[in-house]
Amino acid sequence: MEMSFKSYRAFNNKFPTGMYVCSLCGEISFNPYQCLNCGNQSNNFALYDKTLEYTISETGDKSRIFFPVELFAP
Repeated sequence: MEMSFKSYRAFNNKFPTGMYVCSLCGEISFNPYQCLNCGNQSNNFALYDKTLEYTISETGDKSRIFFPVELFAP
């Protein structure tokens, strides 16, 4: 999944909890790039479909992270 945000502030407003779901084990992680439970990393090519790639338009920064828990909320 890909998303774009105007700024880091917009990103943080959309995902305020700072909690992410590991793409391999499904556990909650406070690190968006590496799961401390199973050691999986968000740049694991085999699991790209279970990660979020986002762009910050102000800076042009791109990053791939685990899905924020807010994307699972009803």
